[in-house]
Amino acid sequence: MTSLDGKAQETISARLLEHEKLVHKVMGSKRLLKAVEEAAGMISLTLASGGKVMFCGNGGSAADAQHWAAEIVGRFQKERPGMAALALTTDTSILTAIGNDYGYDTIFSRQVEGALAEVDGGLVEAGESMGLAPLDIIWRIYLKEGLAALARGTTLTAISLISLTTMAGAVGAGGLGDFAIRYGHDRNQVDVTWVTIVVLVAMVTLIQVVGNRIVKKNTH
Repeated sequence: MTSLDGKAQETISARLLEHEKLVHKVMGSKRLLKAVEEAAGMISLTLASGGKVMFCGNGGSAADAQHWAAEIVGRFQKERPGMAALALTTDTSILTAIGNDYGYDTIFSRQVEGALAEVDGGLVEAGESMGLAPLDIIWRIYLKEGLAALARGTTLTAISLISLTTMAGAVGAGGLGDFAIRYGHDRNQVDVTWVTIVVLVAMVTLIQVVGNRIVKKNTH
């Protein structure tokens, strides 16, 4: 085994000292401790009520997400039954398919949408036992119970379409992106570019706000 020289050991010690300072800084911040406590409470409540916790992240955080999910499904320190957790960073087929079809800004949200959008089959069976016709089941159960998921999907799709039409302008395919390039960038009209950006942000914000309100109103 090759021994480390004094300079390398100094570097390691310096990095460890940085981590130690960070730990003390976190311990001294009531705001951060409160945030950690609230997050832990939400996770505990979800697991205690039979729910599933989903983790995601990019790069090294993707590995952290898998580690968190593994500790919950397996165990950490104490022996206990397995609990439901899922890392959204492990299925390369799903990640690449969603990234190719929708864009990598939706690789996690699309998985969450797919996991949560399923209507409880027991509700459908209850409706059938009550004599509801197929059309009634669609309107009274599927649409009612799945409205929040439909709103999420519609919101994501609309925002993705705006994003795609914006990027399409870079290759002359029209849209707001083409308008900003043609009348803003190419003519040195900075104000046109800024106005286009403001319009895009306003559109996305409006769609997101409306979608969130519909989801919140119909989540139960």
